[in-house]
Amino acid sequence: GQVLCSAAHFGDPSAGLSKLCGCRPGTFSLEKHENSGSLLQEALIFMIRFLAHLRLIPFTGDRRYHGMELWSARHAGKAGGTLERFWIDKFLHDSQPLVQGPRCLEWGIWYINSFPQCTEKYEILYEPVFHKQTHPHVAGNKIYGSIYELYNLLGPTLQLNLICATQLFEHLENPGAAAHQMFQVLAPGGAVLVTAPQQAQYHKVPEDFLRYTKAGLTHIFETAGFCVPPPLVSGSGDFIFDISRNLGLQTFDFTAEEMMYGYQQGYDSVADGAITIQAIVYKPPHKACGHRA
Repeated sequence: GQVLCSAAHFGDPSAGLSKLCGCRPGTFSLEKHENSGSLLQEALIFMIRFLAHLRLIPFTGDRRYHGMELWSARHAGKAGGTLERFWIDKFLHDSQPLVQGPRCLEWGIWYINSFPQCTEKYEILYEPVFHKQTHPHVAGNKIYGSIYELYNLLGPTLQLNLICATQLFEHLENPGAAAHQMFQVLAPGGAVLVTAPQQAQYHKVPEDFLRYTKAGLTHIFETAGFCVPPPLVSGSGDFIFDISRNLGLQTFDFTAEEMMYGYQQGYDSVADGAITIQAIVYKPPHKACGHRA
């Protein structure tokens, strides 16, 4: 039969506010809804709702905040298990034979230690200047200052061959100006290894501004003068890994084969639901730039 949805029948717990009326059976049972082809799909939907109610997902127990903690909550607060890091490691490993040294720059020297061609390593340190612990200057191989003043700090004589910029550009309020500074300090034929999130929780280091699609990242670097060869653009993650990342799952929740399946090489192969975008971009002239001189 039919029951009129009204306050007279059901009471009005929030007078004056609009509401939706729904009926529930007296006993629990799974039923197919919408386009579900299996009760397993309904079971997944129910478990997500149920575990969220119990604060068992995401693995921080907090569905709204503590975004940075979500990257390591399942790993007992220890870093190293994030999905993105697995794919970034693969991108940099594959990039090693495609770039030159000897002068290499990174924000905190880490990855360029794996590049044997990087015999002169430069580290850029922004936070000591941001926190007013020092002033912009160069001391040996340490560059204290903002990326926006990189050319002024290095001058025209020190030209770099490689810049490693992993998960940096989301923290920059003016990415176009940053890419232009990189272009100015690179030697002709030099490269930037850039990775940036298309999807990520809010994380301040020291601030968090932007997310990037493959088209957006390409546009920023091409506008600055770089060439961005489409075969050297890659993506990592997909719609399934999106769900996993939001829950707080880690690399050890998947097999190596599954993680490798989440990596896409080539601009046109990048998944619409990619978590991270990666690219090798060159300052012309470079043989990968095709007709660009």
